[in-house]
Amino acid sequence: MATAAMEAVTPAARTACPDIERLRLEAKQLQDKLRVSRQHARSHEKEERRLDRRPNHSNDFERFLTRKLLKNSLRIAAHIAEHQCEELGNET
Repeated sequence: MATAAMEAVTPAARTACPDIERLRLEAKQLQDKLRVSRQHARSHEKEERRLDRRPNHSNDFERFLTRKLLKNSLRIAAHIAEHQCEELGNET
């Protein structure tokens, strides 16, 4: 009887949702690309290759990656809200 009561109190261990794992892996890859892009931009900023004063457009790729990362995080939040496969803010 004690084991039945313990099982009712203790929630069953949840397995990681494959969709969430895939989305989180994509987010990690995007963060890594963004980090590398920013490092390259900083190093190239010191070595101004243009003689004229036209602006550099190195930020375009960073903006693109930032938007993709934002969309990915929204998909993660929507998936969690729809499927409730884990609680927001809790790591599995």
